[in-house]
Amino acid sequence: MFCLALGLQTCASTLIGTEIGRGNIREARDYQKLIYRVLALLIAFIVCLFVTFRKSCYRLFTDDDEILEIALQVSPLVAMTFIPDFFQAVMGGVIRALGLQEKVVRVTLFAYWVINLGLIFVLGFYFDLKIIGVQISLLTTLVFLSFKYWQAIESQNWEKLSEQANERQLKECEFLDKSSDEELGSTNESF
Repeated sequence: MFCLALGLQTCASTLIGTEIGRGNIREARDYQKLIYRVLALLIAFIVCLFVTFRKSCYRLFTDDDEILEIALQVSPLVAMTFIPDFFQAVMGGVIRALGLQEKVVRVTLFAYWVINLGLIFVLGFYFDLKIIGVQISLLTTLVFLSFKYWQAIESQNWEKLSEQANERQLKECEFLDKSSDEELGSTNESF
């Protein structure tokens, strides 16, 4: 199911990044809105599908009735986790399109290695919530990441990012032109 969110992530990165590179900020924002709408429909469909067929979904992975019972107890949290998980995945594509990876890498590492693991220890082991504590930890981490990614995206001046992208493209083109000229010069000398 997550592969669908990754497909939208790639779509967001490609479409929004292309429009940013062209300087079409309005088109980039329109693609962002469209992708978020498609994502909301996808999440609604997947959550409904999971809630309806959760026992069958779990049966794909286990025949053990004890494990199945534990999984069914945590399934409402699993269903809720789809929402921020898919949103943070798709926003990752927007972040790549805007070239903001360096700005969010620290918050991502902090979220998974400090918040998530800290909450797993506290909820799962200290308060003995076991798998429910682990799932609450993941849900909390994904909500935090979704908010921070949204904040990173919306706090940016997309026009300025577009200008910076065009400057990088020009520098890369100049470098490639210079490199190919040097390569052609050394090739001509050998003849």
